[in-house]
Amino acid sequence: MARVFATGQNVCIPLACYSNVLVTEEFSPIEAGGGGVHKLYAPGLGLFRIEPAGSLVGELLNLTSVVRLGRTARAQANARTLQLDQRAYDVVPDVYRKSAPAVLTTR
Repeated sequence: MARVFATGQNVCIPLACYSNVLVTEEFSPIEAGGGGVHKLYAPGLGLFRIEPAGSLVGELLNLTSVVRLGRTARAQANARTLQLDQRAYDVVPDVYRKSAPAVLTTR
């Protein structure tokens, strides 16, 4: 499960500083002791940091580089993402039947 933990944050990591950051808290309601994480998202970039929620123990990940894909590489990445999404429905249909498959949108 996930919920919004904070909005409008200013956060610096070794790569860069980001403003207007959205922080979500992800957790399992059936896992005793939590073990949740905070995920930080920057506008125009997306996920750039994962950190333990409420504990000093847990995963800590920081974005280390940004690569902008060209049109062809982006199309290939999108196609592969849709393939992997469909595979999830084939491999674990009981879990994924409750949600709609991914759809490619353009902006």
